[in-house]
Amino acid sequence: MKKAMVVCGVLGFVLLSGCSDEVKTRAWYMDHPKELAEVFAKCKASGDDTPNCRNAIEAQFRVKQANAPVPTFGPDTSEMDKAQVFKSYDMTGENGRFTYSFPDSLKGKTIQDIKDGNYALSDDEKSGLQQFCKTLDRFLTQIVGSRGLSERNTLEYACKQFKL
Repeated sequence: MKKAMVVCGVLGFVLLSGCSDEVKTRAWYMDHPKELAEVFAKCKASGDDTPNCRNAIEAQFRVKQANAPVPTFGPDTSEMDKAQVFKSYDMTGENGRFTYSFPDSLKGKTIQDIKDGNYALSDDEKSGLQQFCKTLDRFLTQIVGSRGLSERNTLEYACKQFKL
């Protein structure tokens, strides 16, 4: 009887120890993309919260971040938006509604052109931009239109670039 219990105990131990998975690290999953894809898909489908699932999810995130574009710290402006920054704006402020137009000499220029020195601002343009940036900086000043907030962010970015 004792032999049978020992044999059953050893057999049970062997069977149960074969059921556990070896925990793999995030680095291992990052080095083995095929296995990462399989484990990530299984974990996502089942919703398991095992150490392997956590490591696979973290590895998947890191792989995506490694290939992601580098973020910028300015407003989300495309080159087209930057090119169109120097134009006319319908605005509201302390004294009601008004229109501000940049000088014709600035229209068509990009923020990058001026920042890089490809276009030198005249004294009149600098004073006009300074006045505009002061107006934009006032709390009650808003740009009218559906893209008003986006345009305001672009203009604030331009003012910071010119250090005005």
